[in-house]
Amino acid sequence: MARWGGTLPRPFSGGSTTDNAWDLDSADTSTYNKCAELSWITLTVKGATASSPHVVLLFHNNEYVGTTTIDSFGFEPTVVRVDTSTLDIIYHYMLTGDSNAQPSGLAHSTYTWDFRTDVLSEHGDLPPGQK
Repeated sequence: MARWGGTLPRPFSGGSTTDNAWDLDSADTSTYNKCAELSWITLTVKGATASSPHVVLLFHNNEYVGTTTIDSFGFEPTVVRVDTSTLDIIYHYMLTGDSNAQPSGLAHSTYTWDFRTDVLSEHGDLPPGQK
């Protein structure tokens, strides 16, 4: 995890490096498969709450491809493996009137690794303000 941690966007803008770091030690790596066409690891910060920043790292055959979004986003996404080369991700975000613990906004994206062209494609929606 340490080799990719330095390439990630900071969880929060500003703040000190020690208070503004991804929790690389507690990351769930069970979703990573070095032999899969497409696998992932979701990161959050130490002491995370429901609305804390998250980022999803994507991997192709043991090679780090990048993150699903340019910036971090609040709330843990739901990631579902469709097949060995496709992931569906549901991003959760707050709408007016939502509490921090129960966001009702949903954005659905599908990420597919095309083994014929060696290209990752993304189709669908991202949370507001994300690229």
